[in-house]
Amino acid sequence: MLGVGSLIYARVLVANKDMSPELVCYHANTKAEGFGELAGGYVFQCSMGLARSLLLGTNPVLPYLGQLFPYETAVGANGRVWVKSDNPRHTILLSNCILNSEHLTLPQIDLMIKKMKEKVG
Repeated sequence: MLGVGSLIYARVLVANKDMSPELVCYHANTKAEGFGELAGGYVFQCSMGLARSLLLGTNPVLPYLGQLFPYETAVGANGRVWVKSDNPRHTILLSNCILNSEHLTLPQIDLMIKKMKEKVG
């Protein structure tokens, strides 16, 4: 059971103008694969282009950040990104790095991550 204001990671099963939308919290192969309620963490909105690059893996920022500290993330096709780490400071760094990566080249992302390593320790 979900409460009002709960954050869920789901996919749209049915959406048309004549029916209420139907969401499901499992992948097409009937496995959960990370779908469901997202507890804690921080949600922010990014551009659709950035969300798509994160989903497709063409933006290297998420693997690079994983080298700094552990975290969880869920990226929606609607441009919403959820991040969660054990440390609130790391969560803020995660969200800022992800947002900043949109307009950076690969060498610039490398430099940004190196600077984060120095700050994180």
